[in-house]
Amino acid sequence: MTRSYLSVLRDVSEVTRCSGGVLPTSMPELRDRYGLPPVDDTAAYATTLAYAARHLA
Repeated sequence: MTRSYLSVLRDVSEVTRCSGGVLPTSMPELRDRYGLPPVDDTAAYATTLAYAARHLA
């Protein structure tokens, strides 16, 4: 589980760097611009880890 979590953090950091540094403070603007629903970060990470555990193990 720890390796999966660290992998997610590494991937998120890489994506953030490559996308010009979109930070959580930009999320309300991005949600408004693209009509995206609010996402709970904790639930999103938990879902990502569960997916990784099922598909990447």
